[in-house]
Amino acid sequence: MVHLILLLISLLGAVLISSLTLRSHWHTCSWSHRRIIQGAVLAMPLLSLGISSCDLHYALSHACFAGTSSFWDDPIGNMLALTPLVIALGALLWGGIRLLLMWWVLQRTGERPGDTLQSLVATCAQRLDVPPPLVRLCTVAYPLAWTSGWRQPQLVLSSWMEEHLDRQELEAVIMHELAHVARRDACILWMARVLRDAFWYLPTSRVAYRQLEQEKELACDDLAVGVTHRPLALASALTKVWLHVVDGTTAPSCELTPRLEGTRPQIVERIERLMKKRASSATTIAAAPRGFSILTALGAIEGIILLLLFGLMACGPLLLVARWF
Repeated sequence: MVHLILLLISLLGAVLISSLTLRSHWHTCSWSHRRIIQGAVLAMPLLSLGISSCDLHYALSHACFAGTSSFWDDPIGNMLALTPLVIALGALLWGGIRLLLMWWVLQRTGERPGDTLQSLVATCAQRLDVPPPLVRLCTVAYPLAWTSGWRQPQLVLSSWMEEHLDRQELEAVIMHELAHVARRDACILWMARVLRDAFWYLPTSRVAYRQLEQEKELACDDLAVGVTHRPLALASALTKVWLHVVDGTTAPSCELTPRLEGTRPQIVERIERLMKKRASSATTIAAAPRGFSILTALGAIEGIILLLLFGLMACGPLLLVARWF
């Protein structure tokens, strides 16, 4: 039972420190530093889980080797202490399955576009200094713009986008999607989802993931506008998408086929930001080092607290460190 108590205390400490970290997050206005802090909040429970699992393994191995105890001396406490580790492994497995399903969908989605669209995508990729993605065109009557893939990104566009958007609007949408490639959002969001699912019972994990998912769209808007210098073109494209949704003509329900840019309130927020011409330079100030230093200090405090807890209760990790020295 002592290992379960240690795990609960360490997770509570991670939640408290993560809450303080998310508060300091608002002092860091750079999108990249916000993402670092959100990722650190998502990964912080791994420290508690890793040290607690190491401690449980050490204690049980030492007891079994000494012939004084076994796992079944306290089965309920030991099983409950192992439950977060099992959940984390399940989240990693589900993340791998979801990745394979996404790859399978990408292999069977759309067809090769015409030379005009292919040339436009290549030009946009060159302006953003990213490798040209594979482009697939879906013949469907609803808006769809989706970028996925790690090593070889793939851009999926619907025929609706090509038919209803003018060249500047389509270029703005493509720039936005390629901004996801430049920021490596596909890889980062996959890891963030795994961490969110692994620690779904921690409110800070859900909050950090929600912020990360929402702010990636705003960051890509800023990056696209910074290159095209036409915020109204992207706002016009989003408005057409929004009007299509308001008209009630929705896409078929399919979780494996993401539609353009998330929830309705977020589309409205993005349109308002673009109409006010809030470029990335207006949302980035020189406060990033402060947030990063706060994050480093809080992470160090969490590690020290965990080691002190284990030391006070004479648990494995600290004893191993003492033996090394």
